[in-house]
Amino acid sequence: MDKSEYPLNLRSWDYPDLMSYNMAVYYRTTLVLQTLEGMIGRAQFDSIMNIYANRYHFRHPNENDFFNVMVEKTGYELGQFYYQFIAGTARVDYCVKSLEFENIPKADSTTSAKYKITATLSRELDGILPQKLIIGLENGSKLDTTWDGHDRIKSFEFISKSRPTYAVIDSGYVYTLDENFSNNSLYLKPFSSRLFSFEWDSLFIREFILSLLL
Repeated sequence: MDKSEYPLNLRSWDYPDLMSYNMAVYYRTTLVLQTLEGMIGRAQFDSIMNIYANRYHFRHPNENDFFNVMVEKTGYELGQFYYQFIAGTARVDYCVKSLEFENIPKADSTTSAKYKITATLSRELDGILPQKLIIGLENGSKLDTTWDGHDRIKSFEFISKSRPTYAVIDSGYVYTLDENFSNNSLYLKPFSSRLFSFEWDSLFIREFILSLLL
């Protein structure tokens, strides 16, 4: 869990004590870089790190040099990321608050059943990261959408021919800055029925382990 009280771009002597220095420079920096890697992808991140190392070897680069290379090679606008997580101490936690559905009345007897699905997400802390919402359906298919993550509460509606079984954000657990992965998913089927029906998909296994640890 990242609770660093000091930004990463301070000079070493500006941290008040060794614990604060270690928390920011080693622990939080690791989480920030892993989250950045998750945002742009491992292959591209590795390529950019290679370019950065070759460009600045035997020199004294700073965090601005690093981010300039990132922006140059990805084309992404990373200013908000920098000010939140390098120059600032923003903390991250997103949550799937609710997942509901209701029947849509049939127009006639020949019309297939349809459902209105509503998933509500929330940003629990001050850190902002884009999110991808995935809705799993009973027929095995999925619905998805993206969210910029800015609002405190955001609801998404879908129309489907199948009822939902779960909603999940950050399904690959790539945002290591997120302080509570256990609230990133919500299942409509109770835990016991999932357990005894042996629905041991990879997402459920990770969720189960996290529920034991947190």
